[in-house]
Amino acid sequence: MEHFIWKANEANAVSRHIAEKMDGELISEEPMMEQWLIDYGRELGALKEEDISYICTYRIGKTN
Repeated sequence: MEHFIWKANEANAVSRHIAEKMDGELISEEPMMEQWLIDYGRELGALKEEDISYICTYRIGKTN
C-alpha cells in the first residue's frame, strides 16, 4: 500500500492532529452540504459561513 486517505471533520481537532502527526498532506477541504444548498441558504439569509461544516481529506503515505 502506497498511501491511504483520511477524512476528518474540520471541527474535529483531534482527528486532524492525528493525520498531521502521521505526515498527512491536506489534499482537499470541502463543505459537507451540496453547493446549491449553501447558495440557497445564503440567499434566504438562513445560512452563515459558521454554519457550514467542512471535511478535510488527507493523503497519508508510507514513511521510510
